[in-house]
Amino acid sequence: MAGSEVAMAVLRRARPRTDGPTLVAVVLWRALVVCCAWAGVLLSVVPVGWESLRYFTVVSNLCAAVALTAALLTPAVLRGASETRWGVLRGAATTYLTITLLVHATLLGGGYPTTGGLLTHLLTPLLVVADWLLVGRNQHLPWWTPLAWLLLPVGYLVGYVAGGEALYAFLDPTARDFGDWVLVLTTAFLCTGYLWWGVGRLRALRWPPPAVAGDGRPAPVARSSTREE
Repeated sequence: MAGSEVAMAVLRRARPRTDGPTLVAVVLWRALVVCCAWAGVLLSVVPVGWESLRYFTVVSNLCAAVALTAALLTPAVLRGASETRWGVLRGAATTYLTITLLVHATLLGGGYPTTGGLLTHLLTPLLVVADWLLVGRNQHLPWWTPLAWLLLPVGYLVGYVAGGEALYAFLDPTARDFGDWVLVLTTAFLCTGYLWWGVGRLRALRWPPPAVAGDGRPAPVARSSTREE
């Protein structure tokens, strides 16, 4: 009997950790991200109005604000479950903000002269990336998900061309290299999407997706009543 108890204790210690961050920690963390995301959007929209949505920076930050707000409210809607089954919206927001961060830092000079600019171009993107890397547990997504994430950037480019104005110096609809830049940006979005998709797949090896109850809601992870050191 003593030998079997020792063996069971060894197995419990050796099994992969699946519980992840505590619900309180996740809620507090995402409250911080949501505050930064909405603050950046409001600081961009209020001075000039909804015309600011012509800039992808504002569009990507608005997407992140909505996605993380939904994630923050998940425990209240799903009665304590810290995640929905799929992290599609957060993955899209992470992809878009990664491009926002990189394009601003490289092609647009990388300055952060205002609080709104600091939030939308640097702080919120870094927080959303950290959420994908360290907090979320529902990133085990189908292989085609990054293709679906292209819908927003492609739609934005269509509207950009229809507007006829070069909001970004490197992306002038009347320039001869415009098509080249569209191809570069589309490839960048797709590669970035698959990068985060792959990270999610790797993280699922340690943090499996939430179990789904019979009614379709993610079931809370069961915790062992045996104390583990």
